[in-house]
Amino acid sequence: METNSATDDRSARWIEFLSLGILLVVCGVAAMLAPHYSTVAASTILGSILAFAGAATMLQAMRVRHWAGFSWQMVLGAAEVVGGILIVLTPMKGAAAIALLIAIVLFVQGVTQMGVAFRTRPAAGWGWLLGASLATILIGAALVVRFPYAAFEAPGAVAGFAIALGGLGYIMIAIGLLKAKAGGPA
Repeated sequence: METNSATDDRSARWIEFLSLGILLVVCGVAAMLAPHYSTVAASTILGSILAFAGAATMLQAMRVRHWAGFSWQMVLGAAEVVGGILIVLTPMKGAAAIALLIAIVLFVQGVTQMGVAFRTRPAAGWGWLLGASLATILIGAALVVRFPYAAFEAPGAVAGFAIALGGLGYIMIAIGLLKAKAGGPA
């Protein structure tokens, strides 16, 4: 059960949730644009973007430690950082290996994002995170089902789409917190 001061602290930090959401959307769009370059460049860019997005997610989680989704958000950020680093370290392993690695990272990201969504339920915006998590899991599964052909279907763009969806979820949480802070229906 959240205390009143924890709820007030989180409500006062709606701008941080909004900023994280916008950052994730920007990172997702950047990842969607990256596959027009070589496989090595795309994987390096995607891995860097994913690691940066994960670090931002963890830093923002540290600012709202009393939030119900804190632990899951930390796990989500850590999964993104580790996945991003793994992608950066393995750019020469081939496009098929990159696609499979991206699928695994997306699956872990989707599961942890689902944990954040369920942990913060019934707060405004939790359904958006749940939807983003389900889409991310399905995108990861689609890459596996299409393996090894997925390597030629711009897996970086697919991962970018999943990151942007997560960002949209955080934007919706921020809007819900702002409405709650203003006294409107959350």
